[in-house]
Amino acid sequence: MRTRTCGLALLALGAAACGGTTGGHLIQMPLQVGGIARDATQPFTFVTGQGWTVTLTAAQAVIGPLYFNIDAPEPSVFRGGVVIVQATTQFIVDMLDPTLRNVPGGANGETGTAVSVEVGLYTTVDSYNDMGLVGADGGTITLPAPLAADGQVGTAYLAGEATKQGAVVDFAGRVQITGALVTQGTPIDFLATLTGACAGITPPACSLKFTTTSGPLQLRVNPADWFNQADFCNVVRPPPVRVAGDGGVGDAGARDAGPSVVSTGQTGDAGVDAGTPAVGAPCAPIAGTVYDWTDTNPFNSAVLQGMKGSGGVYRFSLGGQ
Repeated sequence: MRTRTCGLALLALGAAACGGTTGGHLIQMPLQVGGIARDATQPFTFVTGQGWTVTLTAAQAVIGPLYFNIDAPEPSVFRGGVVIVQATTQFIVDMLDPTLRNVPGGANGETGTAVSVEVGLYTTVDSYNDMGLVGADGGTITLPAPLAADGQVGTAYLAGEATKQGAVVDFAGRVQITGALVTQGTPIDFLATLTGACAGITPPACSLKFTTTSGPLQLRVNPADWFNQADFCNVVRPPPVRVAGDGGVGDAGARDAGPSVVSTGQTGDAGVDAGTPAVGAPCAPIAGTVYDWTDTNPFNSAVLQGMKGSGGVYRFSLGGQ
């Protein structure tokens, strides 16, 4: 487990930390999490920045810890700033369920106004963010399916259907933060941490005033923006290539190098043919096939980057404000 060099360890003393000061009243509050407020009887459908119409049928994420700062850390500095409120556990959020559910242990800290929040994302690399995943009874649990299955451990599990210009991609898989993604330029701190997220609901309302009577800390997670840079054709294998005269993207004519289609169970050199797309379609997924992806697939990287959006993805409020 990692500990913070600056923050709540100093709060009880009202000490200065990392260039700022603390000194408010100590507080404890419930932490409640859920999906965005919506009519749960209706499909969760949205259009991405790449023009895909997506309907999610499953969306879970493992989030935590949370650190609320009165002085926002520098974008390149992790576990910094001056923390006044923290929630040090990790918890699972069903992002399709708008019902707010209590996280055992809640949050604690001191009064003051937070201007940003650091959000941790689940990974097993180097025990980073290893704060203990908690279940409904407050006990530590192992990561359950579908977040962990098929030899993969995900920080999120996503399933649904994406359509664009006649192409229909059914998908189900895990957004993963693995050692394969760690490089000197992208350390685990960068991959598994969102630094400087909006502490309110959406910009410019990016502050939360914690008082002794401010009520429960509430978090709603909106996964729609996660997909803005994602190309669903990247999960259709073999990778499609541009073919002159077909009006779209044709078959790469290659064999699959690894696990690709979860609905058929085909792995390795299964010879899955992406087919020829309709005129204007971006790729040619096979009807009835559900596609997954690997940790190094560009789709995984694009969604992971979307998970780290600083405004509107993680919507915090106090007592329903």
